[in-house]
Amino acid sequence: MLTCYPNFPPPLEAEKRPYKVFFRQVDFLGAFLVLAFSVFIIAALQEGSLDYAWLSALIISFIVVSCVVLLALFAWEWFISQHSDWKTQPMLPWALVQNRIFLGVALGFLLTSAPLTICVIELSQRYQTLNESSPLGAGVKLLAYALSQPVGSFICSTLSGRLKVPFVYILLSGIVLQIAGMFLLSTTPTTVHVWTGQFGYAVLAGLGVGIAVAAMYNMVPLVVEKDDQSIALGTGPQSRMLGGAPGVTVATTILNEHLQSVLGSFISQEQLNAVLETPQAISLLGPGVQVQVRRVFAAAYNLQMKAAGGFSAAQILAVLLVWKRR
Repeated sequence: MLTCYPNFPPPLEAEKRPYKVFFRQVDFLGAFLVLAFSVFIIAALQEGSLDYAWLSALIISFIVVSCVVLLALFAWEWFISQHSDWKTQPMLPWALVQNRIFLGVALGFLLTSAPLTICVIELSQRYQTLNESSPLGAGVKLLAYALSQPVGSFICSTLSGRLKVPFVYILLSGIVLQIAGMFLLSTTPTTVHVWTGQFGYAVLAGLGVGIAVAAMYNMVPLVVEKDDQSIALGTGPQSRMLGGAPGVTVATTILNEHLQSVLGSFISQEQLNAVLETPQAISLLGPGVQVQVRRVFAAAYNLQMKAAGGFSAAQILAVLLVWKRR
């Protein structure tokens, strides 16, 4: 008895050799260039404010190498975007580079990360150094800022989903709240006793960050082509990671410069080095000197909040890039 089988089409190349198709499509060189740029620029920003001078040969070399790698990345991505017959999926499709609105969103991610990171790190340090809170107590006080961010995300979803408010207006409102909250935090009294008004300022800043970040995440799939959505969504977290590094660098530089210029007038060099190494060394000083040192730290923290407010104000450039008549 004969059995008839249907004639199935021959297997595709992806079914016969999936590993071959995978290696042909992955942009290995682009991934390597992205990793190299991130490593060199972050290392330069981190070490430049700690163990090496900004004009040292090592820091300058790192910055120059990162710039060269970035140019090579753009050149390579443009090249493979022009040769679609290679079947290589670029890490950064050139269509995204030519998309003004997407560039504005990416810039917004980059600039939003700086105030976010500065507040998370420096507010908790302020509570421990100035207000003598325990690490757990500092974490509890930080909740005023941390918990307001998801609330801001919920507000963004409500405004865009139910009320149909355009994202550009939502983004602008988040930036305004950020600027107000950050600059108000820079006016916090330099007293050892916890001033409760700063928690309200932290809530304003957190709401602004949450609204702005949520607006940018929601905008990404709407401003790029469908084939580029996954890459565009992955660019957001990468930009936020890169944006946190200069924010921490600026904040650390402000803190160290202010402490060295002021504390050297009333404590010894040995005590200054110990305090710069760890704020816990403040407890080894005399009671009266401790209060003075903590107030100097508080003034430095206020300057850091002004820097965070500057990063928030710079996000207006992102709004100008994403602004459309319709």
